[in-house]
Amino acid sequence: MGDSITAGFGMLGKQGSLLKDLREYRGQSWSIGGDVQAYTLPSLIRHYNPNVVGASVGVHGVEVCWGYLCPSVHKPAQDRLNSAQTGAMMYDLIDLTGGQVDYIIDTLHTMEQVDMRKDWKVLTMLVGANEMCLRCGHTQIQPTSPDDYETHFRHLLTKLRKEIPRLFVNVVQLFNVSEVYAVSLRSKHCEDVHSSFFVECSCAFLNSSTSAERRREMDEAAVAYNQRLETVVKDFAANRSDEFAAVLQPAFRDATAEKLPLDFVSTLDCFHPSLVAHQAMAKLMWNNMLASSDKKKTDFDFKDAVVCPTADAVFATD
Repeated sequence: MGDSITAGFGMLGKQGSLLKDLREYRGQSWSIGGDVQAYTLPSLIRHYNPNVVGASVGVHGVEVCWGYLCPSVHKPAQDRLNSAQTGAMMYDLIDLTGGQVDYIIDTLHTMEQVDMRKDWKVLTMLVGANEMCLRCGHTQIQPTSPDDYETHFRHLLTKLRKEIPRLFVNVVQLFNVSEVYAVSLRSKHCEDVHSSFFVECSCAFLNSSTSAERRREMDEAAVAYNQRLETVVKDFAANRSDEFAAVLQPAFRDATAEKLPLDFVSTLDCFHPSLVAHQAMAKLMWNNMLASSDKKKTDFDFKDAVVCPTADAVFATD
């Protein structure tokens, strides 16, 4: 579940034409991609359990869902259980018309390979980048308050726990999206892209006398949203269940520009993660899923080796 990051938007960069550029490479999405030879979280799980199903495949045009404006529909043949849509916010995961959560529930019920009652499922959610990009109030869309973000998230976990038995939820904490601005300063191409296409995240890229202040507001929003994610996860952990676990995953939370190579951003817009970034994200998420809460990494150290679990290893819920 999530936004354009999990949808795989633009990860292969410039492809020579606008039609080829504005694509979602769902089969190689870090948390749910299922293309042959893709390096993703499902491919790592499949190495130990070849019966894994539901990963998205292939490439298709952009599915747009931006706040209350959601003109696109999912493409189940390729999306499968990847409900992410470009532009999505926490509200869109569980809005009044169903949102991403209903798409996942409905799709699970149609999959003959899935025993809804007996099979364990892994769901990874990363959402909040678009909220941060609206935080400075530069557009007419009302920024999402931390209270509203928490309310929507709490409703989401409540519905997931009620509707999907045997579910392990990765609740991925946010990184400071403003750090992408500092990374992009290393490239003249990226500077040119942002000067002409700042609207993708105007709080980060619109050049004005208040630029630094806007990026500071984005960082404050990331901290506030992450605190609310942690609060809700703790509340659900206090009512433990053998059928449901929501686990806070901070693998990307403390990422800084100094640690990120320039090739981690797509050459398409110098904003979205590139293919190599998606692969690093998959590895770090896998490692953190196998680590207890006191041993989880937070600094996006992409040079870490992939963890090879022992025979008795489990995904940590503590």
